[in-house]
Amino acid sequence: MIKATKSRSDFNRSNRSAQAEVLSRTTHPIDDNARSFYARWGFCELPYDPRRAMIIRMADLRLSFAERQ
Repeated sequence: MIKATKSRSDFNRSNRSAQAEVLSRTTHPIDDNARSFYARWGFCELPYDPRRAMIIRMADLRLSFAERQ
């Protein structure tokens, strides 16, 4: 019974994520090494952000993964 409930929950979660498209991913690197790691994957700095956040469009991130496989 618990397993069936978990499976239904997983299905509902994946169905919702397919309906709500995520357009970008934002990160706040903790140091310059982390910042260079994200830059290699295509993340760009957000201008005028005092926390120096980085962002990438999900379409570009998918391309980065596809190119490296």
